[in-house]
Amino acid sequence: SDAPHQSTISRWNGEFTRGRVNLSDEPRTDAPKSVVTQETIDALCRIIEDDRHMTYREIEASLGISKTSIQKILHEELEVKKLVSRWIPHLLTEKQKEARVN
Repeated sequence: SDAPHQSTISRWNGEFTRGRVNLSDEPRTDAPKSVVTQETIDALCRIIEDDRHMTYREIEASLGISKTSIQKILHEELEVKKLVSRWIPHLLTEKQKEARVN
């Protein structure tokens, strides 16, 4: 059914009682700010270079950003993944590729 739920109607009623004049969304004052900045990427890179055994929780406490943001930076920007409790590069260097073939 396309009818709004009773709780939605009650909320709308309250908003109209407080002076709202329509149901369209209010304009947003600020766009959400992304924590995935070059500064954050560089800071996270330094952290895992200093201590490859660092946990998500420790990184969260150090940088003050969410686990989701940390994962995004690690996997998409720095291209590393956690393996056996260590952060390692996800991509092999040319030297590493040659060593695996020989």
